[in-house]
Amino acid sequence: MAPRRARLRRSARNNAYFARPSAGQWHYYAFVIDTTAPGATEITPYVDGQPVAYTKTASGTGAGNFANSTLYGFSRAASTLFGAGSMQDLAIYNQPLSTATVLNHYQIGTNTAPNGPSAAFAATPTSVADGGTASFDGSASNSTNGSITDYSWDLDGSGNFATDTGTTPTVTHTYTSPGAVKVSLRVTDSAGKTATTSHTIYVGASTSTPYAQAVLAASGLGHYWRMGDAAGSGAFSDVTGNATATTNAGVTLGQPGALTNDSTTSSSFDGVSGAASAPRK
Repeated sequence: MAPRRARLRRSARNNAYFARPSAGQWHYYAFVIDTTAPGATEITPYVDGQPVAYTKTASGTGAGNFANSTLYGFSRAASTLFGAGSMQDLAIYNQPLSTATVLNHYQIGTNTAPNGPSAAFAATPTSVADGGTASFDGSASNSTNGSITDYSWDLDGSGNFATDTGTTPTVTHTYTSPGAVKVSLRVTDSAGKTATTSHTIYVGASTSTPYAQAVLAASGLGHYWRMGDAAGSGAFSDVTGNATATTNAGVTLGQPGALTNDSTTSSSFDGVSGAASAPRK
């Protein structure tokens, strides 16, 4: 029986290799794993918001869920193959993200949205008590095609833009149930083109940054380690799950981050002993 199990493990192995991008600078990585796709196309790597060419040596299927294994950062089992570098924001979803969503996250985090209508709004406050009222101001929205002619809002996270304020960019809403609410704004410009953006309002919870709000708003998020925990804490909190990651002495928290639209710090791994690990969940 042992050899049969070994053959099964090999047949389930799947990988994707791609050329290393320029060293010595920040890059945004995403790996989309679609277990419903054929083995040859099951893994799609992205660098800086775009899918990249890759090669393979194994295209097996049938491996277990990634979340059923211990997650290690910058190491193999926190004991060998220690990598050196810095990392900021790590998220795991329980379903594949679309190419458009990956690109959107990259653009939001780096302020590189394309020309055309751009939806933006501020929420005041971003954290309210039960029964509290939040104000939203979309006047920062703009378009290279002309003026913004319509502001439509999804204020309750239902997915329906039920509140239309016309050319008025402001609106208020009272929240009576605790939890995170995805608030969205859809703007239409004078050329008839639209753009949408979302923020998460926390009723009775802590605030977050625009990039984190975009990550939190995407469907299927299972775990999200921001890695901006306070220096000396020795752990990365899991924002959406309960898989707190622990670090060792080779990890330094509170380092500069790279996402211009996110104030979270990063954590550096020394390449000698630095590692982090999260339990099975």
